[in-house]
Amino acid sequence: MNFVKSGNSPKKASRVFGINKMTINRWYLHYKSKGHFHPKIRLGAHFTIEKESFIQY
Repeated sequence: MNFVKSGNSPKKASRVFGINKMTINRWYLHYKSKGHFHPKIRLGAHFTIEKESFIQY
């Protein structure tokens, strides 16, 4: 979100980070409406990536 907030386009962010542009748009809209981009808490769900690994990435 910092990349997009600093004036870069979602399209450019998708190329830089290798993430679909629509995903970035959804995340940005969620960030603008909620003020954060934390995922919803899903009871019983298991993550496929460790939080620390994602933060380091």
